[in-house]
Amino acid sequence: MYLSPVSVAIGVAIAVACALYSRRLAVEKGRNALLWSVLGFVLTVVAVPVLVLLPSAAEARGSATDGGGAGDTVTGEDGGTAGGGTADGIARQVYRDIDPRLLAAAARNVLATLLGLLAEGRVDCPGPLSAEAEFRPA
Repeated sequence: MYLSPVSVAIGVAIAVACALYSRRLAVEKGRNALLWSVLGFVLTVVAVPVLVLLPSAAEARGSATDGGGAGDTVTGEDGGTAGGGTADGIARQVYRDIDPRLLAAAARNVLATLLGLLAEGRVDCPGPLSAEAEFRPA
């Protein structure tokens, strides 16, 4: 297959335009401008919609701390609140609106997240680690 010089020039022009637009969007959203410029050039029309859909860096940081910080509590099945819970209990609270057949998979996902937070020192597990272990904010 032969690419004419005109085709190559058009491709490079599109890549440069996507890189420049990605850089401008990254700066507006508080994201790494160099990284997104390179991604915009290499991935062209894929990087731009991804960056458009991403929240600003400040919004992403805010939702991460608002939605799962160490000070959050989990509402127990009895309506009370506790500083933590089991992976199954947390999954039942977080995924209230999903098909009950998916709760076991959701609980495994929550457990994996809790184990990551445990490794980071953001949660404690006073007893032995298991699927039924209790976790609480560090």
